[in-house]
Amino acid sequence: MRKNIITLICIVILSFIPNSCDNDLTEELKGSLSEATLTSETDAFALVDGCYSTLLGDGFEYYARDLSWLLDGSTDVMMGNAPETGRVQMKWNENEALGVWRSAFRLVGRANTAIDLIEKMDDAKFEDIAIKKRLIAEALFLRCLAYNDLTGLFGDVPLLLEPVKDAGLLPARDPVATVYAQIEADLATAIVDLPKTYDVEIGRATKGAAYNMLAKILLRQKKYSEAKTALDNIIALGVYDLYTEGSFGELWLESRRKDNEFIFIVMSQADDYNVASNHHIKWFSPWSYDLGWAWVGVPKEIFYAMHANDARKEVIIDDLSGAYYQYVRDYGSAISFYGFAILGKYSGNNRDVTAPGSPWGTYGRSKLNVVKYRYADVLLLKADVENELGGGPNAAAYAAINEVRARAGIPDLQAGLTQVQFRDSVLIERAIELVGEGHRRDDLIRHELYEEMMNAHLIATGQTNPTNVTQEYRLYPIPRTELDLNPNMTPNPVNALAIY
Repeated sequence: MRKNIITLICIVILSFIPNSCDNDLTEELKGSLSEATLTSETDAFALVDGCYSTLLGDGFEYYARDLSWLLDGSTDVMMGNAPETGRVQMKWNENEALGVWRSAFRLVGRANTAIDLIEKMDDAKFEDIAIKKRLIAEALFLRCLAYNDLTGLFGDVPLLLEPVKDAGLLPARDPVATVYAQIEADLATAIVDLPKTYDVEIGRATKGAAYNMLAKILLRQKKYSEAKTALDNIIALGVYDLYTEGSFGELWLESRRKDNEFIFIVMSQADDYNVASNHHIKWFSPWSYDLGWAWVGVPKEIFYAMHANDARKEVIIDDLSGAYYQYVRDYGSAISFYGFAILGKYSGNNRDVTAPGSPWGTYGRSKLNVVKYRYADVLLLKADVENELGGGPNAAAYAAINEVRARAGIPDLQAGLTQVQFRDSVLIERAIELVGEGHRRDDLIRHELYEEMMNAHLIATGQTNPTNVTQEYRLYPIPRTELDLNPNMTPNPVNALAIY
């Protein structure tokens, strides 16, 4: 019997338990767990940690590389100058979209299994019933994360809420509004039982992370008042602040990955080249700069929009003095040499733990974060929401954006701006502050600016294909593999982001 891609990836649970000093989800294969073999709290942790392990795919897929590239690579904050990337990435190898689709549904399947099995466990198996509730809440958060990613890229998707027992299941797509309602309900449940912080563990779901995802989902639906409440709840936790103990560039060092600016991160284990390592760092810079994997960087328009003294120039780099190869260093300017600025957030030069002093070191392995949510994003969303709710910026809006600007060492935003002027200023600030972190698509689509901004960017960069970005480009195509195997799966519009 033919099995579609979703059901194939929802069957096997690979389980991992943390045993290192900072509980970095060190990989330890436990085998498949079932209701019969799940006998201890340790087994329950293994189920949930198996869900977290899915986020790195096989070392290339999902958060290891593909998701961030699919998000920012199809906007005006990332570009390349090689044939395999295109000037702006509006054409895609199917493996990239398929990799995220497959990995996200694998995460859904593992999360559903974890929720189902842990709920059935005897409470007496746990040292404290709060631990059982927390593990279920973490699995709910991770299922929501998968659906957050799937709906953002593909729109309507099948909503699966139980372990798949029928290997021949061929689900149809559910309306995105239905999926959003489920995410909102699940996050509301998870928030109750998730902790504010962990004693030593990092990279696990918290109340702040759940509130952050909730705010993002609400903003997609333009539920500004409810999103404001979620953002205010993050701030009220008193857990997070901006990193100011060192320079902005130091925030991105491996040794800073526990900083409380990070609300939710996906960590590499720096363990195996094709399984546990974080390849994200290799995809956003050129080989000749720091042994990166693609001729990809930040458009010069973003670099030129920055204040002369902006501290974020430590990670949006025109200076090539730090390049690995001498002939590149001698050239001086990245914009002149590559046609774009270097994105240094995920540079191999930041590996001060796994490979200090050399881009080669443990090549392709690192303990750098893949950042999903951080506090600077929260503050800038706060400014955005206050402006939308009030018909213009209020004191809270200015305070939020100026806190981010102050950390960057640039002057406060001009007072007295109109709603449109302030909105544009927030979008520019977010483009600079958050480049490479996967927020730009949602920002432009939320404000109904995606088509306008992308067409302007394509013209400015000399891109001729496509010649006109329309609303259909807000979605990626449903992977051809899924359409071929599942007759109940309908495609996205023909003008969706092209697959070559």
